[in-house]
Amino acid sequence: PYFGNVTVLLYNKALIEEAGYKPEDIDTMEDIVDIATKTHDAGKIGYLVRGGSGDNIVSDFIPHLLAYGGWVVDENNQPTVTTDEFKAAFQNYIDLYHMGDTMDKDDIVSIARRIDTYETSILPYEDCCTVFTPRHPKTRPQLAAVEAAEAAFDFAPLIQKAVEDTAWKLLASE
Repeated sequence: PYFGNVTVLLYNKALIEEAGYKPEDIDTMEDIVDIATKTHDAGKIGYLVRGGSGDNIVSDFIPHLLAYGGWVVDENNQPTVTTDEFKAAFQNYIDLYHMGDTMDKDDIVSIARRIDTYETSILPYEDCCTVFTPRHPKTRPQLAAVEAAEAAFDFAPLIQKAVEDTAWKLLASE
């Protein structure tokens, strides 16, 4: 895979309702733009984008690209930046970006220090990166050994538990 992030869209229910929507009525990226526009026009931040690195921007853009039926490369592994799907997705992303705000890591750290939450934010905790990272990772694993290790583990119950009670919706362009 090109990336291993899970991208989610979080929203403020009150702002969604003020824009005339219910969460279950949001079906397309155009709905997101409409809500962001109405929120922005009401003098509020219409859309918040992660900042801080190019990786965050790329990871945030990919769901827009998928919603418009595109991908970063074509079947010949060539860039798709000139396709209609890419252009439409990019325009959608830019429109949202201009109605919103972004903060990079330094901005977030500055605010955390000002509101006295920085020390708490840097406390060590186990997240998926530390829990699933081996103590001594192999840098040149053999495919047969990896496949054998995967075959010896029953992932199905864990996957089932992970998806239970999860609500999701795939957004598309109209």
